[in-house]
Amino acid sequence: MVAAANEIIGPEDPLFRRIRRGHLGRDNRIQRNAYYLNGEPDQHASVDLERLTTAEQSAEHSTKPGAGVGVLLAGSAISLGLSVRHDPQPDWRPHSLIEVITSKQQCVLLAEATEVLITPNA
Repeated sequence: MVAAANEIIGPEDPLFRRIRRGHLGRDNRIQRNAYYLNGEPDQHASVDLERLTTAEQSAEHSTKPGAGVGVLLAGSAISLGLSVRHDPQPDWRPHSLIEVITSKQQCVLLAEATEVLITPNA
């Protein structure tokens, strides 16, 4: 069996980011910590390429029950000087990465560009 080629991700491509209740502010908007890992900017933020899945499937694929899903355009990350690349995993072809997030300001701008699609319940 031949492995499928990696997808090319363009600025107009929607990306799904799994979120938790703690990633939402009082106004139900996504906060910068949605792009953190262990209290620091997540240098390799995991996202799912929308054209290969649905928001519901992305939420279900989470290792944490009750996950929600936010959506942003790849161009929002690209405009910050970040790269976005398809990184399929053996069990999850939609997996992609936003790289290399190094500042809290980048996290703020990514959060501002992310819209809640599925509200987390945990």
